[in-house]
Amino acid sequence: MRAFSVERGLRQVGDDGPVLPPEVRYYLAWKPMYDSIKAREEARRQEWDEMWAEAEESRQRAADHAYHMANCRKFGEANGFRVGTRGPIPKRVRDAYRAETGVEL
Repeated sequence: MRAFSVERGLRQVGDDGPVLPPEVRYYLAWKPMYDSIKAREEARRQEWDEMWAEAEESRQRAADHAYHMANCRKFGEANGFRVGTRGPIPKRVRDAYRAETGVEL
């Protein structure tokens, strides 16, 4: 109860005086609501952390895909395939790249 009183600003840190009845009433009235607010905030924080982790994974997958697509184009050009600078990469080039590197595009 003292930690709650200090956190809510009802007491100073290190105040070891007796807990008075108004503080007890305040604690009993507000603590359940305070706990539910803290639980909602924690759940929201975890939800946001999960969303940011998913977004980071998605960005990493996109960067890896772009890297391998660029390498596949370079591989195709170096091995005599006709590969454009934009647009889809022909299947035979992707198959040759997969056979060479083991990377699935």
